[in-house]
Amino acid sequence: MSSSSNDAHYQAREQLASLSVEEALAYATRLFDHHCNEADAAYLREVISAGEQSADVTYRHATEGSPIAQLAYGCTQLQVAPAGGNASEGLFWLRRSFNNGNAKAGLLLANAFLEGRIVGYNPARAFQFASVAADQGLPEGQYFLANLLIGVKGIQADHARAVDLLQAAASSGYAPAAQLLAQNGVPVQRP
Repeated sequence: MSSSSNDAHYQAREQLASLSVEEALAYATRLFDHHCNEADAAYLREVISAGEQSADVTYRHATEGSPIAQLAYGCTQLQVAPAGGNASEGLFWLRRSFNNGNAKAGLLLANAFLEGRIVGYNPARAFQFASVAADQGLPEGQYFLANLLIGVKGIQADHARAVDLLQAAASSGYAPAAQLLAQNGVPVQRP
C-alpha cells in the first residue's frame, strides 16, 4: 500500500472530533461492518448508543454469542471482583469469548494463569492459552509466548522459537517485541 503526500498531515483524532454525532455513528457503523463479525458489529453499534445502559447491552450481547461482548463483560467482572464482584463469572465469560475465537481473551486468560492472582499459578495453562493467541497471529500473544519460552519455570525453554515469535510480532509493528530483540542484539527482520 502506498502512502500519499497527505498522510503525514492526516490527523485522525482531529478529523473524527469534527464529525457530527450522526456522521461519527455512520463512520463507526461502516468500520464495524467491514472489520467485525456480525454479532460483534451489532454489539458495538448498540453499545455506542446505549450510554448508561451499556452494561445491560454488553451482558445481553454476551449471552447472544458476541465474542467481543463476552470479552468486555468478562473483563468488567474481573475488574469489580476485588470489590466483591465475581471473578469466576469473569473467567467464565473470558473462556466463552476464547472458545468463540477471540485471541485477546486467550491472552488475558494466559496472563491470569501466569500471575496466579485470580486463578492458581499455572504456567502450563498460561502456555496453552498464549499458544493459541500466538498461533492466531496476535502480536501481543506472540510476545507473551516468547517470554514464556525464554525463562518461565515449568516451561521448557526454546530460544529459537522465542526469537521467531518475537520477529513475527515485531514485523507486525509490535514495539515491545522489536525492543526486546534490539536489547539482545538481534536485528528485526522485515517481511
